[in-house]
Amino acid sequence: MTPLVTALVLGSALLHASWNAIIKSSRDVMLDTALVAAGAGVLALPLAAFVPLPASASWPYLGASAVIHVAYFSTLVAAYRLGDLGHAYPLMRGTAPLLVALFGIALLDEHLSTTMWLGIVLISAGILSLGLRQRGRAHRDATLWALANAAIIACYTLVDGAGARLAGTPVHLTYRTTKASRVIDFRGYAYEKRPSDVSGGSWLVYDESRPEIWRVPLFEELEPELTVTAPRAGYVVPAAHAAWVAAKLRLHGLRYEVLGSARPAFPVEAFRADEVTFDRSYEGRTPVKLKGGFRPERRDVPAGSLFVPIAQPRALLVLHLLEPLAPDSLVSWGFFNAAFERKEYMEEYVAEEEARKMLAADPALRAAFEARLQDPAFAGSPRARLDFFYQRHPAWDERYNVVPVLRVETSPVEWTPERRDDRRPSPAIKGR
Repeated sequence: MTPLVTALVLGSALLHASWNAIIKSSRDVMLDTALVAAGAGVLALPLAAFVPLPASASWPYLGASAVIHVAYFSTLVAAYRLGDLGHAYPLMRGTAPLLVALFGIALLDEHLSTTMWLGIVLISAGILSLGLRQRGRAHRDATLWALANAAIIACYTLVDGAGARLAGTPVHLTYRTTKASRVIDFRGYAYEKRPSDVSGGSWLVYDESRPEIWRVPLFEELEPELTVTAPRAGYVVPAAHAAWVAAKLRLHGLRYEVLGSARPAFPVEAFRADEVTFDRSYEGRTPVKLKGGFRPERRDVPAGSLFVPIAQPRALLVLHLLEPLAPDSLVSWGFFNAAFERKEYMEEYVAEEEARKMLAADPALRAAFEARLQDPAFAGSPRARLDFFYQRHPAWDERYNVVPVLRVETSPVEWTPERRDDRRPSPAIKGR
């Protein structure tokens, strides 16, 4: 964490404690709580003009968060009316992190390291120790309201996190080791290599009566290899693939919606493969590796297509399944290989005639063709030269090498022909 970020976090904590102290010292706690909330809204409103609207998939979470905050302020007022600031505030803020961590595991599939758990427990215990000193009925009632407030803090934290955790943000899908290493002691056994009269190669024979300590390098530092920017709304799977993709999504516990009507000329990002390499068959499938990228387009999305929102607890799993370059995606495992097979061809004698017509009718095309001829590989390949014209001919299948999984910045569930969304697409994929 940089010094600036640390200063901002500490400043935020100071401001938060300050407005809580102001409310506690007030004669009318409810009125001053409402004034603080309204004042924050007034200060934030001018800044809204300088940031984009939240992703449409996040709106339900925003609505839920607003409702939860009403309960938050109500329990806050009750706790401060019955208890001291030094008692209620530590309970509210010390219990909430523990609840967020526990419910994050159950509801958002979060996983925390031992070090993270230790930090949460120590911080929460330190804060809670400040508020566990009073006795009496008022103390008990204030404690109950403060704990209720802590539970509500955990609720809006989880809701806010689920609504904004991945949409429109860079996400690392794969990692690789760096060249940095350290030498460690590795326990092994003495061994020797013998010529094998069975295999004809070398035979590695270990002597378990002679333990040894080997000094070996350990490469444990990781860096991102494949980074993608999560779509602000989610993914669309065309109706032709909807049934079997829906079955895969259900197996993984992922949420989706089936579009009841078509979405003509819908703004999407389509992945076009520039290079396709098929691997050898493995476990009954033919894996594929692609090179290419997403490009903004408008496509007709038929009724029966699937919309898979990114705003769901297992959003990271959605990315791993539907991003074309992810190593364990449906695309990489060969489920969409038909999209990379040429189904239509133009006979050479026809292509020769059509190419001459196209050259005569389009000077810009002739210039582009002559520029490509400067490439010796292209110039020496009759098929590549004819394909240059075929790919620009009306007979060309524009769906060739287009992955039938589309990224969307706007939810098609909420879209109507009268409401066109022309926002810029998310940044291109990085890596691989």
